[in-house]
Amino acid sequence: MVARIKVVRLDAWASEAWMWIIAGTVVVRVHARSSSDRPRFGTGPPGVTLLSRLSCVGGLASLRAVADATTPGKEEHMKMWLLAPVVPVAVIMLAATSPLAQQIRQRDPTPFERCKPLATIASRSNLETLRQLQGLLTDRGFTIASVDGDRGELTAIKKDSPTDDRSDRVLLWLERDPVKPAERAYIHVLYGRFEPFFGSTDGPVRVQPWPNEVSRMTSLKEAIIAFALSRP
Repeated sequence: MVARIKVVRLDAWASEAWMWIIAGTVVVRVHARSSSDRPRFGTGPPGVTLLSRLSCVGGLASLRAVADATTPGKEEHMKMWLLAPVVPVAVIMLAATSPLAQQIRQRDPTPFERCKPLATIASRSNLETLRQLQGLLTDRGFTIASVDGDRGELTAIKKDSPTDDRSDRVLLWLERDPVKPAERAYIHVLYGRFEPFFGSTDGPVRVQPWPNEVSRMTSLKEAIIAFALSRP
């Protein structure tokens, strides 16, 4: 009778050991499929990786406990081996349930204020002013991608070469002066550097510009300011 009870206990402990090991694998797989914030490289957030490792350690500890239980005089150590991994795994599981919990917040240097215009220009009509700005951009090698006269907006692109996916892009829009809307407009300019990016399936993405690309942006903005100042 005693031998039968011991065998049943060993079967239960062995099942628990496999449960720990499988749990570590399942956590990583489920997180990899469900989290949109996982990094492009690596195996996942530190908490999830650690959780899987601790789960596997728990399984190994349980297997060790089973082995010890088969040795005379060591059955009393079974409970200690089984409970040892539970506490750290529970703590890590709570931290790993939220992707945001794995990320350290960074300071946002963006000023909390309205976007300031690049320049003020004498303008009686958005469409007329946009046509003038189109000429300035095409003279500098840009191709006009879209123009919306009603919204006072245009986009332009300049590829590094005709067959290259790398490009400079410009979004330019006008905002009518609230005091003299029929006479003046504010020019807003947004510059972006776009290149193919590893892991992206949506084509070129915006990237941080290199110093030479920043200088091109600065040169373009200076040209727009000079153009605005030249208008009567």
